[in-house]
Amino acid sequence: MAGKRVQYPGAPGPGGLAIVRTMIEADGGPADAPLTPVNHSFYHTDALATGIADVATLVFYNFEVVEAQHRGLNPRLFALKDWGVPDYAELILTARERTLTEYVATLRAFDPVAAPRRIPHPPRA
Repeated sequence: MAGKRVQYPGAPGPGGLAIVRTMIEADGGPADAPLTPVNHSFYHTDALATGIADVATLVFYNFEVVEAQHRGLNPRLFALKDWGVPDYAELILTARERTLTEYVATLRAFDPVAAPRRIPHPPRA
């Protein structure tokens, strides 16, 4: 990540930058290695696909990696826990059994890749 444009939500806030610096150090690089923070909100895949960023962090394996694959990209994931950063939860959809039986068509139509693009637009959500 040293010398790269690094996408993470909240850039140039301290949280994402601390994660990036920790990973660089774990790889043997200096904590003060040059890099360019990129804040393209939580649209990591868009930032990479459009060339806004070279690399992204705070990526969810079960979301952005799947999204990138569906868009024809070939993502490589570096698990944060393998680079000195504590593990964190994944994005998981849960529902009550009653909801699963009452809203079968709605749940089957749910598109987890498109959903985040609708959240900022409540009338379309």
